[in-house]
Amino acid sequence: MKPDQSQPLSSLGGNVQTAYIWTVSVLIVAISTSCSFRIDGGQIEREKAAAVDAIDALHRQINDQAFDAIYRNASASLRSSQSRRDVFSYLDQIRSRFGFFKAVSHVDLNVIAIVPTQVRAVYNSHYEKGDTTELFVFVRDENQMRLAQYTIFPGFIRPAEELAR
Repeated sequence: MKPDQSQPLSSLGGNVQTAYIWTVSVLIVAISTSCSFRIDGGQIEREKAAAVDAIDALHRQINDQAFDAIYRNASASLRSSQSRRDVFSYLDQIRSRFGFFKAVSHVDLNVIAIVPTQVRAVYNSHYEKGDTTELFVFVRDENQMRLAQYTIFPGFIRPAEELAR
């Protein structure tokens, strides 16, 4: 049973003090784990390369309408927050609105050294029906980059720091 947001904490099988202690403990572990995690420059470049490969595969799969493969290979967090039908509908709308993916004109990648490792990417891409800005979040899961979030906008948008250069 998923807890209903309107239910008081005590009706979920605990009391406020227990929930507070549990929440603080989880936060301490999460903060200490993410703060102590370090990766070297070579690992950063490997994570970026893996994300680029995963994005290339995603573009091919969208072109081929291989939405099932995209959903199957997505992160657990994406699959638990979005139904298969919702993901398929979103990807189908992208394909209908923008057409086939053609090429990339600008890439900005950032590796976030937390557990699991995240790679966030901004792509300015050319599609059959126009230019787009794509935002990706991939997470490292075992030995694979898995899609955690994907958003697409019409037109080119550049990250703020890129515009300031």
